[in-house]
Amino acid sequence: MDELTARVAERLELRGLDGAPPAGLADRVINVMRTRRRRRRRGAVLAAALAVAVVAVPASVLGRGAAPLEPTQTPPVTATGGPPGPPLVAPRAPEALDQVVDRSSALTLPVEFDVDGQLLLFRAEALGAGGIVLGGTGFDADPFRDTDRRIWIGLPATGGRVPLTGPADAWGHAAGGTVLAWLEHRDEQHDYQLMCAQLGSGRPPVQVTRGGVQKYEQPVHTDGDTIAWVDEENAAWVVTGCTGTPRRLPVDGPVVAFAYPEAFVVDLRSGDLRVVDVTTNASASVAGVPAGIWNGDFTYFAASRELLAWVSNRTLMVLHRRTGRVYRSISKLPVSNGAAGDRITLTAGDRLVVYTCRPMEGSPETSVAVVYDAATDREVLLASEAYTAGERLLWREGPDYVLATVRP
Repeated sequence: MDELTARVAERLELRGLDGAPPAGLADRVINVMRTRRRRRRRGAVLAAALAVAVVAVPASVLGRGAAPLEPTQTPPVTATGGPPGPPLVAPRAPEALDQVVDRSSALTLPVEFDVDGQLLLFRAEALGAGGIVLGGTGFDADPFRDTDRRIWIGLPATGGRVPLTGPADAWGHAAGGTVLAWLEHRDEQHDYQLMCAQLGSGRPPVQVTRGGVQKYEQPVHTDGDTIAWVDEENAAWVVTGCTGTPRRLPVDGPVVAFAYPEAFVVDLRSGDLRVVDVTTNASASVAGVPAGIWNGDFTYFAASRELLAWVSNRTLMVLHRRTGRVYRSISKLPVSNGAAGDRITLTAGDRLVVYTCRPMEGSPETSVAVVYDAATDREVLLASEAYTAGERLLWREGPDYVLATVRP
């Protein structure tokens, strides 16, 4: 803990952080997103030309418990930008991570890959429990920005990738056991709609919502074959499978975490966190979580069947759901100092919780992550983004994303 705290303090001191979010950050981030979206719409003519053809990937490629993958194949799309930029290379993870994951199980997915004759960078956005990676191309800074705007599935077992969509204005990616979900701008009446791809179905992605989805951080959550989200009226919803009938939950407010069958929903009137069983509609307060914890864009949650985690005021808290014990991690989590703020993601697996901070309008070389091991009450600081799901951890190291199994 002392070594980690020292390393974090050193990075924070170098970046001149004062421990508080910049004034007006939420408005700046929203304005940047809106400006970027308007620019992308002007070049979105190709999106209407989406062709549907099936590409089958064997189940053995996806890992244990995953369904066969059959995403859609799309026509060649010209990537935006000029000549290929420099390669993106992350430092090797510290040796302390080898005490958390089994290096002999590691699979690699190269960051750089060929897209229709142009070298682009794969950007991981979500990790599924079966070991597949959902993401896109390009990072939010020059010279790493070149993108084809498609959603891609990364397969660490083969080191390959397959396209899931044509050009899309997408955000909020989530990967479950059998479903992949994301938000996409589809009409002028709403900023985003919920999209879903069912693994093994042989069908193209489908639009689940018609009334729009709220623009909170981490707005979509998946577990198994179920998706949870909140609409533009702050009503909480779930759906089973991509073609199931959406069901409204008996509580209103942002769905901030989901571990089937339990959705964690914030009551916007009080700021309190409630847990809702999506199979019975029973709801209750969450013991161990402070009242009024919700603080809008600066509060983040993640859940698994074993753990519930949250970040508030740059402090990570982890609750062991079976014992009710609460662990406290470092109180000044690192940030990446993006010019338009930071994109924070919190994920929870069987025993790991991972905090990731990636810059908005900033080099991905400043991305940082903290991997917390609830079994040992230890943390490891990484100089890259990272994600956990089930018994797996994904992080960027050298020229690759690395997927490894957590040690027993």
